[in-house]
Amino acid sequence: MSLTSRITHAIWLTIVVAALIDTAQGQDCSDQASHYRQGVVSLNIKKIKKETGQVTEGYGTGFIVSPAGYVLTADHLVNRDPTTDDVKIEGAIGSLYAQQSPLRIVDEDKSSDVAMLKFLDESHQYVPLRLGNPWIIQAGAQLCSLGFSAPLNADYRTTVGSLSSLTGQDDKNGVYNLWTTQLPSNVGESGAPVLYLPDRGLVAIKYGGERPGTAQNVNYIIPINLAQPLLWKYTGIILPHPELSAALEINKVKLQKVEGDDQSIPVGSWKEFKVKVVDANGKPVVGAKVAWRTPVGGALTYIAETDQAGVASATNLYTFPTPGKYLQTATLVNGDAPTGFVSLDKIVVQGTAAAFTFQQK
Repeated sequence: MSLTSRITHAIWLTIVVAALIDTAQGQDCSDQASHYRQGVVSLNIKKIKKETGQVTEGYGTGFIVSPAGYVLTADHLVNRDPTTDDVKIEGAIGSLYAQQSPLRIVDEDKSSDVAMLKFLDESHQYVPLRLGNPWIIQAGAQLCSLGFSAPLNADYRTTVGSLSSLTGQDDKNGVYNLWTTQLPSNVGESGAPVLYLPDRGLVAIKYGGERPGTAQNVNYIIPINLAQPLLWKYTGIILPHPELSAALEINKVKLQKVEGDDQSIPVGSWKEFKVKVVDANGKPVVGAKVAWRTPVGGALTYIAETDQAGVASATNLYTFPTPGKYLQTATLVNGDAPTGFVSLDKIVVQGTAAAFTFQQK
């Protein structure tokens, strides 16, 4: 082999090896698995029959979406049929062998197979996963799921695979608008969070696979935007609007918490909450509109404009006559939104929410 041929061959090998390394790194989600572990929940579900008292035990996965302990999962894991008298749920965070803690069913959207649960223990804050932007996902995207398989004695684990299609439907159970993926789906992983590998954001919920014998390697996931009604209702979180998501990605405008998180407030009084809006270079954005939503239970939304320092403040939205832990959220919205108290039809959301927790004592 001539010197030129050997050099050409060496260059070709270098390119191939580099491509293989890039591919392997692209399909690896060990960093995400470690980073998000305390936000992933192993679920044990017991359904009790009305007439006989027979207990049917099932397993699944969920993930935390709020410091107050709200958890999203697949509804088929926890819903009850007419013969079911009660459903008891316990969750272990980060491991099958972690301490079990009870949860309750808060709300369900059967048409999208999404359920909102909540830990009963309110003595501490929980670690939520970061929600991503489902509108930017395309077929071929590399995905990673984090979950458990108690029936297989498989503790916290990752699976990787690509998105096959932005379409999919389960006619038998009446669930549509699903995505089809090559992610393996094992028993106990339904409800698991699915991440988009390039930006590590959570974009879907693991749904499950076709009935055995009907298809090979056909698995479905639920795009996270189908959980939007439950996210808004109970946590104040709104996903980016699809028409504005591209601009949001380019500008990289984001919220930073400034003041008000984890504060204690006497019953019946109020203290300010503040966020700062910055661009991709960390410089303050003047004149941006921020929507402050009243804590869960309130119905008002207040729009504030950022000052010369890029800071927007919440006004006195709501005071509580009883002690408790509450959640306040702030979200970037369209620049032509009116300031002051507004209705939701005046708002187009441009980003995910910053969540503040506080205690009324």
